Amino acid sequence: MGLWKHQAILFSVMFVVALCLNPMNVLAYDFSHLHLSTTLVLTSCYMASTMLWSHQLVHYLHMGHAHLGVVAVGILLSIMCVVGLRAQVGVSPQQWLRRMIPHHSTALTTTKRLLQNNQVDDRVYRLAKDIVLTQQQEIDYMQTLLS
Repeated sequence: MGLWKHQAILFSVMFVVALCLNPMNVLAYDFSHLHLSTTLVLTSCYMASTMLWSHQLVHYLHMGHAHLGVVAVGILLSIMCVVGLRAQVGVSPQQWLRRMIPHHSTALTTTKRLLQNNQVDDRVYRLAKDIVLTQQQEIDYMQTLLS
């Protein structure tokens, strides 16, 4: 198998893994809160491209050589993804809603687990309860706007 074909397969596998195992998706409170979005795709592309060039660095440290072309393409792709993410390229209001729902859902998961697993003082308890209430209301409203 040629070098670039191998790298394309490696990138594709890492992209799919990053897309499916994104921490925000893993922490979603409810399956219905998961949405595909431009930001998720760009983030997954960033993660896969970073793994591409860092894999070459590991190869260099272990074997004493790396393919500089792969490193350069990986770094260039990583930079392009960061620029796209920071500028929110392609993120329409609908796309924004699709990414904000899982973001809010993560707040539900972590806050409910905090309250379930820890003793918290009254200030933190009130804040956590407010977060659960407002985040759920905002998720419901954003889901309505998407439909």
